[in-house]
Amino acid sequence: MNTKKTKTMVVDSNRMDIEAFMLGEEKIEEVDNFVYLGSVIDTSRKSSKEIRKRLAMAKSTVQSMLSIWKSRGVSTKLKLRLLHTTAFVVASYGCESWNFTETGGKKI
Repeated sequence: MNTKKTKTMVVDSNRMDIEAFMLGEEKIEEVDNFVYLGSVIDTSRKSSKEIRKRLAMAKSTVQSMLSIWKSRGVSTKLKLRLLHTTAFVVASYGCESWNFTETGGKKI
């Protein structure tokens, strides 16, 4: 185990001062957030930052395909299929781990 690359994150609403994790004689660094498989995990258990990030990425995906959206040679049905298979997938990636709130639900 590489102690320089290993980090810990404690997620506990009743958190008291927990002693640092040690591996042998080395202290393992504690972090408040980290990126796992492209999703931000943090100790606040709020997903608002992740939702904003995902929606911005989806918007970027839609804007990068502007020539397709404006093209009259591409049918509306195909445009909708492209939207569903690109932007919607980018926006919803990792949503299984999101903590939904009323505000977050409205943004989505």
